[in-house]
Amino acid sequence: MADNLYVFSRNTPASVRLYFQNWMWRYQTGYLLHPSVDTTKEGLKIADIACGTGIWLLETARSMSASTQLDGFDISAEQFPDKGWLPKNVTLNTLDSLAPLPEHLVSKYDVVHIGLVVMIIKNENPAPLLKNVMAMLKPGGYIQWDEMDVGSLNASFPDKSRPCPHYDALHTQSEAWFGARNLTYRWVSELDERFRQQGLDVLSYTRLPIHDDLAKPWTEMQLMATWDINEKVLVPAALKDPEASPSAEEWREMYRKMVEEVKQGMSIRMDMVITVGTKAS
Repeated sequence: MADNLYVFSRNTPASVRLYFQNWMWRYQTGYLLHPSVDTTKEGLKIADIACGTGIWLLETARSMSASTQLDGFDISAEQFPDKGWLPKNVTLNTLDSLAPLPEHLVSKYDVVHIGLVVMIIKNENPAPLLKNVMAMLKPGGYIQWDEMDVGSLNASFPDKSRPCPHYDALHTQSEAWFGARNLTYRWVSELDERFRQQGLDVLSYTRLPIHDDLAKPWTEMQLMATWDINEKVLVPAALKDPEASPSAEEWREMYRKMVEEVKQGMSIRMDMVITVGTKAS
């Protein structure tokens, strides 16, 4: 995977956003690993792909036997904690999850978790990544893919009849910009079928709209993500092209006006999608 496809920063605010996001995900779902995943086996080996800060692994390790080995993988180590702070049974490693899989990772894991990679999947095709994840699984192993359905992104006020024109303007323009670069998101709503196409047995496909009690924190997280995409991707691209429309200042102005709508009570949300499958024994 070319790292320049990653639309977010890897600085302190970006890491805080990932910690915050992980907390909201667990708060809403009530679990880290779906209940259909059998974790009773001693000596379990669990991998987390696109692990970011490693927080999902660190939380999961707390509920696992000491004999469980938990390994995280990400294309960048920039957001990893220092190794000295990790439990003995947790490792964090660099890996390009779209490149050919190293032989020592083939058929190694009982469970592979992957999540929140929607912004690196191009051409509506998660198959290359899914095939690599499957290759890491032992026969009979579990895959859990947690994803944000960006295609369901929406904004509303408590008064549903009130329009959100500034959110709509920024959303329409950014969707068109990414769509022109083959970053679209219909595949998320079809993830269970994509599992079946690769020969996985689907145990669960769950779609969860963000609850009202998370409306405020989820919106704050969404503002952080949108600002990061604006300043890391959209504004720099516009600055390089004098004829760009929207211009750099127009991107920033749309964001500022959307923030004003949020201050007036607007919420920005999308659906969580959790898909669990097993590899044939």
